[in-house]
Parts: sequence; C-alpha cells; structure tokens
Amino acid sequence: MAVARLDTASSAAATTLTYSISAGSNRLLIVCTGAEISTTTNVTGVTYGDQDMTLVPNSEIDAGTGFSFRGEIWYLLETEIAAASGTTITPTYSSAPGDEMICAASYENVDQTGGATTFPAEAQDSTAAYTPNPITTVDLTEVDGGLIVAMVGAGNASSASWQSDMTEQLDQADASSFMSYADRLSTTNANVTIEGTVASQNRAVALSARIAEAQTTNELAGDAQAAAETSAKATIPIVGDAVVAVASASAAGTQDAVLSAAATAVVSVTGTATQPGAAVEFSGWGHQFD
Repeated sequence: MAVARLDTASSAAATTLTYSISAGSNRLLIVCTGAEISTTTNVTGVTYGDQDMTLVPNSEIDAGTGFSFRGEIWYLLETEIAAASGTTITPTYSSAPGDEMICAASYENVDQTGGATTFPAEAQDSTAAYTPNPITTVDLTEVDGGLIVAMVGAGNASSASWQSDMTEQLDQADASSFMSYADRLSTTNANVTIEGTVASQNRAVALSARIAEAQTTNELAGDAQAAAETSAKATIPIVGDAVVAVASASAAGTQDAVLSAAATAVVSVTGTATQPGAAVEFSGWGHQFD
C-alpha cells in the first residue's frame, strides 16, 4: 500500500515543538533539526513525548568548520508513536546552539522494520561557501509507492525554492539561519532531482532519504509464492498484527516456507497455530490467503 501524508507538516524556531499525530496505519514521524553550532556541538538525541527517536541512517551533516550549520533527520515508527505519552518533540544538544529549529511531518503505510529496510537510500552534502547553489548531489532513485523526504538549511535567515520533482512543505527561519523541508510521494521507479535553491546561501547542507512502503498481507503472500516457485525456500514477513490463513493443496511436490513475523502476528497453517519464525512444509502452492 502506497505511503500517504497524514498530518500537515509543522515547524518552529524554538527548543521544542508540539505535534499531534492522527490515527492511521503503519505510521511514521519524521523530524528534521537545524541549528547554527560550534564544531563541538551536536544533537545527542530527540524525543517525542517520552519516546526516543532514531537518527535516519547517514542523515547528519555540518557545513564548514568553526561556526557552522548542522542538519539532521530523525524518525519514529508506529509502535513508539502509539506508546508516546505527550506530543512534544525535544532535541537535546551537547551544548547550546546559536539558532535552533525543528520541523515535523507524519505519514502512514510505511514499512515498520526500521533502519536500512525502512530507509533503503540516503544522500547528504554540504558547502561552507555560497556555491554550489543548489547542492545537486543528493538525488535519489525512487520506488513506486514509496516516499522521498529532504531538507536544506543554511547559515542565513532565508528561504528555499524546490525543483519541481519535490513538494515544499515548509520554510522555517530563525535569527540568522533557516531550514526548508520537502517531500515526494513516489509514483515511478526513476531518478528524482532533489534540489532546493537557497535565496541567500551561506554554510548550506542538504539531506535526502527514500522511505519504503508497508506491504499488505496479500502483497507479501504473492512475493512468497513467487519466490517459492523458483527456490526451495520462501520468506513471508507478516507485519504488525496480521493474521494469515494458509490452506494445503494436493498438488505434487513440496516447498518449505519460513514464516517470520513482527509484533504479535500469528500464522495459521492448515488449521495449526504456529509461532512466528517456525518452518512449515506446504503440499504444493495451491493455497489461498485470506
């Protein structure tokens, strides 16, 4: 099921940001932080309510040395969103930054594995000067049904204009710096030009990440069947609390399938309740998935 936007993106030039997330399925919270910093300052963590967020792989970068601009992208998945007590986003820095900005956006129908599976591609670059503008080295190849997110930031109170492949969601300026956030709901399997041109650039950063969609039970079953037709084993990852019924068939031959699951998923195989991770032998692949 394709990724969809859930709540309107929001931002603040402040030490915290309150952001409520609507009900949805397989949700994702994206938080970008931007700050003017010294070389010894970094973000040590970000929380949503009482939940610790996770840094998107390879998504933190400084522009220049000495006094600099730093940008980062953090995330939270469904289980932690549902468990959160409170809706306040709070970044923690190793020392107080000069300017501090936060932006947040939420999505649904996102893969819930985390790490490189949820974020299969990222790019980042920076410049300590006024050029290049835009930074042109953070393009990604999109996958139909997925999502691309990106931010640019710089050490001037400015704004950004995004190339037409991306949809700008917000600009946020502080006293002497700014950041801009954009996204793209993917409908092709092609290269995406991710360029945000800064109106007044100095010490600029650019970051981008591709995000995978959550697969439905039927999609997972189809993937497993296709794999089993050409291989001795197929892996069926069942996401969340999905329940799948698999019926035996009388076709000749057998295939082994490894059933794996996240959360509390239970798989019923020929009427037998099987715990996630069990290996099950099928009599052919003339089965049905409900």
